[in-house]
Amino acid sequence: LTATCNVSSGLVIGEAERILSCKGRIFAMDDEPDVPRLWLPDQDAPGLAMARAFGDFCLKNHGLICTPEVYYRKLSEKDDFLVLATDGVTRVDFFLDFPLTFQSCSNFLQLRTVSGTIATEIKIT
Repeated sequence: LTATCNVSSGLVIGEAERILSCKGRIFAMDDEPDVPRLWLPDQDAPGLAMARAFGDFCLKNHGLICTPEVYYRKLSEKDDFLVLATDGVTRVDFFLDFPLTFQSCSNFLQLRTVSGTIATEIKIT
């Protein structure tokens, strides 16, 4: 349900505990078994694939919160790239397949080095 997840359950323990204590349900759909979703207690809706979001008011009383997770990291010259992403713009599989993300960024850096130019847009395919 969040970009930060543990491999065994697909979501952070605290997120799941909060949702379940608020009577929200968590389960994945058959065609996406690796994507746990947040559901209303008595309906198979809406199936939100995150535990933190703005809007989605129907889930507000069932464990969905809008407080972001914020992490601070001082960047150094050893850092090659920084990926900024948000749901609705970035596909879920972008987060679930970190090697693909890393490879895409590496390809961009190689292209930039070869061409001597800086791209303003990166498209992940």
